Amino acid sequence: DACENWVAGADGAPALTADLEKSSDFGNTWAAAAADPFPAANHIMSVVCVEQAAGVDRIIAVRDTIAGTPLAIAYTDNQGVSWTTVAVGATNAEAGTGPKCLFAIDREHIWLGTDVGNIYFSSDAGETWTLQSSAVTASGGNDVNAIHFVDEYVGYAGCDADTIIYTSDGGANWSTAAATGAGGDINAIFAQTANRVIVGTSVAGDSLYITFDGGATWEERNFPNNATKTVTDMDFIGPVGMIIASTAAPVSTILETIDGGYSWREITTPTNTGLNAIRMCELNRAFAVGEVTTGTATIVEISG
Repeated sequence: DACENWVAGADGAPALTADLEKSSDFGNTWAAAAADPFPAANHIMSVVCVEQAAGVDRIIAVRDTIAGTPLAIAYTDNQGVSWTTVAVGATNAEAGTGPKCLFAIDREHIWLGTDVGNIYFSSDAGETWTLQSSAVTASGGNDVNAIHFVDEYVGYAGCDADTIIYTSDGGANWSTAAATGAGGDINAIFAQTANRVIVGTSVAGDSLYITFDGGATWEERNFPNNATKTVTDMDFIGPVGMIIASTAAPVSTILETIDGGYSWREITTPTNTGLNAIRMCELNRAFAVGEVTTGTATIVEISG
C-alpha cells in the first residue's frame, strides 16, 4: 500500500558502519537491517528501491568517498540480510553526493550522479553501470546533487555552481540549461513535465526557481520567510509538493504547495537541527529525514 514500506540511509562514523533503517508499518516503527552495506566511516548517501522480480524488492544504496578506491553501490534482495557490492566507474575517491543523486524509474532505468560531475546509468537493477560521458562536459565537472526524470527519456540534474543539465534521450546526450542567476548550488530538482521544472538552491533569499520552457529561462518563486532560507530538497505528486527550507543554523521548515509551486504555506515542523530529504507517498503525506536532534536521528512524518 502507499506509504507502507520505507527505507532510509544513515551516516557512518570512524568505528561504525552506516545503518539502513526500515519500516514496514507506515513509518510507525523503524529497525536497522541485519547487515550494513558499506565499511565503517562511510555514509549512505542515497537509496532507491526497484522491483527486481515478482515479489522481490531490490534496495540500492550508494556511498561517499574512499581514498584510492572507485565509487561503489551495494544492493540487497533480502531486505538487508546480505549485500552485493558493485564498483561504479574507475575514478578513485569518486562519491555519491546526496539523498537524490540516485534516481530510479524501474529496474531498467536508474541514474547516479557523482561529485566529479559524472552520471552513470544502469539498465539491470544496479548490477552494471555505464558512464554517460557527455554529462561531465555539460555539468562542467561540478557535483551532480539531484536527478529527476519525467520518463525514460526526459530528465534533468541539478549541480553545484548554478549548473542545470538536461537530456531528451535517456542520458545518451546531456546539455547545459540556462543558469537560474542565483549563483549558488542546485540542491534539489523536480521535473513536473518535460518543460516545467522547479529547482532549489543554496542561496538564502534566492532559493526557489521554476522554468516553463525546459530551462531556457527561470522565474524566481518566493515562500514565507524565504529571506534567510535555502532549499534542501523537494518532492511532488502532481501540483501538490513539499520543500525543505533551512536556515544557516541549520533549522529546517517544511512548506507545501497545491498549485505546482506558485504559492507556499508553512507546515508546523518538529524541532530539528536540519532536515536533508523528503519523500511524498500520498497527497499531503510524506516523510522527511535529518540530522541528529537530542541524541536521535530525525524522522518526521507529515500528514493532514
